[in-house]
Amino acid sequence: MRIQKYLAEVEKSYHYRIKTIVPLDDDKMGRIEHAILKYNPLSLSQPKKTIIQKNPLDFPSIVASEVYIVDVELGPARVRLRHAAGTAHGPRYPGGLHRCRRSQ
Repeated sequence: MRIQKYLAEVEKSYHYRIKTIVPLDDDKMGRIEHAILKYNPLSLSQPKKTIIQKNPLDFPSIVASEVYIVDVELGPARVRLRHAAGTAHGPRYPGGLHRCRRSQ
């Protein structure tokens, strides 16, 4: 039974959604790609941009902004994102400009 559980864990992948209000050009996407290399990335989507929202979801302190969304799929064994109440804050950006959540 233990070996079956281990094999099931090895085959899992983890889906995350990164949201930011910082416009994602090629340079910033390259930074994201470089940052997730250590987490065994399987896929990284192109950024999607929402329409301008009066109060964007996940950004309560921001008024009237577009939200950029990137979906990430990570492989097993090396997934170690910091979570604090369901969000992970990355370095070098003022607090509240981006969010990362694990998808179901």
